[in-house]
Amino acid sequence: MVPENITFWADDLADAIINRESFNYIDKPVPKLKKLTIKSSTSISGVPHIGNACDIFRAEAVVKALRDKGQQVRFIWVAENMDPLRKVPAGIPDRFEAFLGRPVAQLPCPEDCCRNYSEHFVNLFIDSVRNYFGAKLEVFYMDQIYSSGQLAPFVRTALDKIERLREIINQYRASPLPNDWIPWKPICEKCGKIITTRMKRRDGNEVTYTCEDYKFKHRKIEGCHHQGVSDIRKGKGKLLWRVEWASQWPLWKVPFEPYGKEHGVNCPHVTGTARIGAGSFWVAGNITEEIFDWPEPCPTKAPNVLQPYEYVLVGGQKMSASMGNTIATWDWPKFAPPETLKLFFLRKPKSQSNIMTSKKVKNRYILIDSELDIPKLIDDLIDFSKLYYKIDFDKVQTKLKIESNKIPMYQRLYELCQVSPLSSTIPIALPPSTSLNLVPLKRIIGMENVIQKASEVLEKILTDTAVTAEDKKKLRIDLERTERYLELYAPDKIKFEITDQISPELKSQLTYEQKQAIEVFLEKFRAKDWDEKSLEQELYSIGKEILQSGKKMFQLLYNILIGKKSGPKLAPLLLTIDKTWVIQRISQI
Repeated sequence: MVPENITFWADDLADAIINRESFNYIDKPVPKLKKLTIKSSTSISGVPHIGNACDIFRAEAVVKALRDKGQQVRFIWVAENMDPLRKVPAGIPDRFEAFLGRPVAQLPCPEDCCRNYSEHFVNLFIDSVRNYFGAKLEVFYMDQIYSSGQLAPFVRTALDKIERLREIINQYRASPLPNDWIPWKPICEKCGKIITTRMKRRDGNEVTYTCEDYKFKHRKIEGCHHQGVSDIRKGKGKLLWRVEWASQWPLWKVPFEPYGKEHGVNCPHVTGTARIGAGSFWVAGNITEEIFDWPEPCPTKAPNVLQPYEYVLVGGQKMSASMGNTIATWDWPKFAPPETLKLFFLRKPKSQSNIMTSKKVKNRYILIDSELDIPKLIDDLIDFSKLYYKIDFDKVQTKLKIESNKIPMYQRLYELCQVSPLSSTIPIALPPSTSLNLVPLKRIIGMENVIQKASEVLEKILTDTAVTAEDKKKLRIDLERTERYLELYAPDKIKFEITDQISPELKSQLTYEQKQAIEVFLEKFRAKDWDEKSLEQELYSIGKEILQSGKKMFQLLYNILIGKKSGPKLAPLLLTIDKTWVIQRISQI
């Protein structure tokens, strides 16, 4: 029996959203919507980074899948900018210590170019997501949602149903909430802090509060001890997190929102899972159904193919703006194609993903791509393009060890990674191993000659296809990205520089056998046109026969070319550099 084709997770999820029939906590049919609103959001208390973008790209994949199934879809993103600043992130001026505890929407712009702190980072983040990664989404700021009064009816409902709201939340807590608990967090009208306010009582639309010291792990934020009254209709405050999240879904009529593992642990719908300790998504889902009469935005009762998705790690640690071990979305396209970041996030969202390694230098983290994750992503993208366009199909399938019934899944993955509409022909792409060998040659032959070399390599790959002027523009971009990658993240093991001259010390130290090996190599290298595999075998053969070690032959040639014992793959390097130049250089010995 032929196994059935495996479909891509975003398409499976789209089907689940379309076919959903009932609420998850109460027995009630879901509303029928003419337009489906898919939501993503990010807290702007820190500097946004690629870890925040994963939520957007995964939501976008579902948006595209729904549209491909004929659904009308609205894609929104919410800036959670009413959260307090708890810690000054890496790269933010120390003067922001004075603003700890205040909503980030009310902090000044760190570079004095935008309305406030949150708008500054939202502009950078969302502009890059739109312009570099092609995401089409509407943006909302929570401070504006509160001040406009849009959320006031939901705040009032939460306060009116506070007894039942408290009961729901207590189901998920080891110790119950106090009887005077109120889910409204005012901004202190005197000091502007939101983290320090304590609600005392409610009287209609007004909540009485005091501003008290707030303590958490390693520090204390002092309150000003003011006593005041907050009118929920004016929006100068916010709902507590789980209640706020639950209120956003009926406000925008959201049937689906992705969320990470930290929000989705211990699903209460799974048999044998206790409610105590359940993640904030499930708590908010229960609240939205019972308090706000809106279905939890999870189309399945249990976790599904995306909800919750796994952590994205850098150097084995979770990305954190306060730690500084991050990569900005606006920086990624400077050193790698934007499609590679989508590939990284969309490939296996339920599996933990790590990119690069990191080391701490003083108070900041330095990222190093010691496992060559970026070149591997580029390689994979090229291979998936061949699967999609059915070029070298069998060869790629064998290389990647992909079962036949999974081919449609990988083709769909490639399609959903795209930033621009797909063309009818496969896009040109230089293998990263070639780019890494070519870019260091810029110093001795110039970028224009590097681009010409890249064109020649590409024409060999494409066989009968000539490289056009447009193709050369694309090659220039790819080579400039490689140059930036080498500057920022590449490990020393793949970095090299062609030295101007062979050092006199090396010349004087060469043995008779080494000179003999060089003579044999030059004779054979001149004699014919080589490919990578045959040249590598020949180098090993010469080394073994004359130097009693293939490795010693490689070390000898590395020393002559780049002044150290190791470097990039030698055969591709020798074939990439001008043959006449290689012969002249080695002949100096």
